[in-house]
Amino acid sequence: MNDDNWYQDSADDEPSYREDPRYASDDRSLQPKTGMSTGVKVLIGCGVIGGVMALVCCGGFMYLGMQVANMATEDPVEVRNISDEIADIELPDEFVPKFGMQGEMFGVGGQMAAYEDGEKVLMLMQMKGPAGFDAEQMRQEFQRQLNQQGRNTDINIESTEQKEITLAGEETTIQIIKGTGEGGKEMRQVQGVFKGRDGAAFVMYISPEEDWDEELVIQLLETISTGNEPTDVDKGDTPEADTPSAPTPDAEVEETDAANADESPTE
Repeated sequence: MNDDNWYQDSADDEPSYREDPRYASDDRSLQPKTGMSTGVKVLIGCGVIGGVMALVCCGGFMYLGMQVANMATEDPVEVRNISDEIADIELPDEFVPKFGMQGEMFGVGGQMAAYEDGEKVLMLMQMKGPAGFDAEQMRQEFQRQLNQQGRNTDINIESTEQKEITLAGEETTIQIIKGTGEGGKEMRQVQGVFKGRDGAAFVMYISPEEDWDEELVIQLLETISTGNEPTDVDKGDTPEADTPSAPTPDAEVEETDAANADESPTE
């Protein structure tokens, strides 16, 4: 047996890297995490964080960096802590913390907390730019990314409605989207931007049409607070100064009688 045959036989005995299980990809990392609803998977993949970071850092690489850094968590306590750093919200007990993510790189920070009640999902997200970055520009980019991702999610949009509500003490326009999800299931999606505790923030709510109650959802969203709500003075409203009231006729008579009594001679 010559060297060439020996080499060929050895190569035949050795499985290729495609067949060798040692080189097989870990399918677990490619599969959706069990226990997560379609709504949560859509939210995670919406790309809002990537879009905002692309604005701030001139490249979406920051988003990939956050993922590689493994800054995600499913620990309920950690998810609640992340949520509290964004804003307070009075969630029903049925909503349980399911997923969170936070991290900061090169002065740009991102946080996300998702809660789930069956197929209903509520998510809070907050972005903080570097020192000197225009916060209003960040909020505008948030809104642009929300509008963009609305065309890219698994929800096929049938109609979009806008409503004025109060988020964190400020009048805000929210979008209420009606459409269909996987399998033609009718869904609703609500999204709005507000000022978080430490940056621009937004809230997103997803619900099957069968569980949709617009009044209750708006009431829920309006419980969002940060402790930094603008006061009347911040809004430009000045409190009215107290002005003395005009005396009544009876009071004038009493004052006159008292004055006459003081002026009467004493015996």
